[in-house]
Amino acid sequence: MDKGQPEYVNWEYILWSTVMRVKLENVPNVHLNVPSTPFGFFSIYDKKFCMIHGGGIKMTYRTPYYGLESAHKEYNDIFSDLDQGRFDYLLLGHFHQPASLNDNKIKICGSTVGYHPWSMSALRKYCRPSQKMCLVHKEHGIVEDRDIYL
Repeated sequence: MDKGQPEYVNWEYILWSTVMRVKLENVPNVHLNVPSTPFGFFSIYDKKFCMIHGGGIKMTYRTPYYGLESAHKEYNDIFSDLDQGRFDYLLLGHFHQPASLNDNKIKICGSTVGYHPWSMSALRKYCRPSQKMCLVHKEHGIVEDRDIYL
């Protein structure tokens, strides 16, 4: 990642762009959306999802989860003002620990690498390499989520 690149050129963008190009471009029924903005919006049925990295969410007392509920509300307010509409679910990474919070309206993905110097030094936590998979029901939204261990 060179200096002077657009803001969206981060680890996730490079990783998933490469995965799409190298591994998944000819696989039927698989679609990856790699946004070129600091956030991504998509819908499944009539449920709206917002994806962000999560790096801008402040930690309080060395615990990052304190800022997530207010971030969920603040991002919804911002995106409403920008005519993006309100979203039902906030999906993010950055914290290197899979979690479901705020009545399952906030989903945190694990880390593709597991051990990471930031997670060990700042959070003193380790998690097996994982990504989150969610099952979405047409009427009820996310009805199940699982951590897929890599």
